[in-house]
Amino acid sequence: MPMALLQPAAQHPTQKLLRFVCLLLLFNVRIVQFNRPFIPMTGTVNPCYSKPATPLNLLEEFISQVADGNPSHLVGIWLPGNIGLQVIPQTAAGKGGVTEIPNTVNTFTLAEEYGATGLLAHVYQAGQYFSKLAPGSSVLLIYGDGKKLRYLVSQNLEYRSENPTDPNTNFIASDGSVISQADLFTHIYAHPERLVLQTCIIQGESTLWGRKFIIAEPVQP
Repeated sequence: MPMALLQPAAQHPTQKLLRFVCLLLLFNVRIVQFNRPFIPMTGTVNPCYSKPATPLNLLEEFISQVADGNPSHLVGIWLPGNIGLQVIPQTAAGKGGVTEIPNTVNTFTLAEEYGATGLLAHVYQAGQYFSKLAPGSSVLLIYGDGKKLRYLVSQNLEYRSENPTDPNTNFIASDGSVISQADLFTHIYAHPERLVLQTCIIQGESTLWGRKFIIAEPVQP
């Protein structure tokens, strides 16, 4: 005699509703964790130092190299000393991704969500030029249609990593106070129209010792 197949017991409507709510909450928690404020790692354990960028003679020459015709695309940054660095979106490495391409910097996607323009670079790559900027330095952002926006550096801020190799490390300010990643992100990036150039600080052979933030404000035309 053939055996009857066991049928799964029917779920009560309340059980179905509870299961749906649990799945929805789990999904939302994952989104919140992914989008929470954080400070990208702009250093690495084994850095491969790039060759310095070759200074360009003319700003217009640099613009012609990076322009793509789209007025909404940030495509370059022009620094003192006639140093032009290409700007590209963050890579598939995620929102904390930082490019290894020489003389190139990344936009910081999460900073854009807070109204700021954040540019990231490893200190052994294009970030070496960030470190040379002092208050009063003038920088230009270049857009795809050739438009130029001028900023003046207002301050340089440095924070030491409490645990350099931990991506979720807290940071230590110059006065010895400890600040979380979320609070440091808010302090640095939650300012509309601000330009922030972020790189790491080298201490000995470590490029993960701390983070350096060059803060610049827009100059009205």
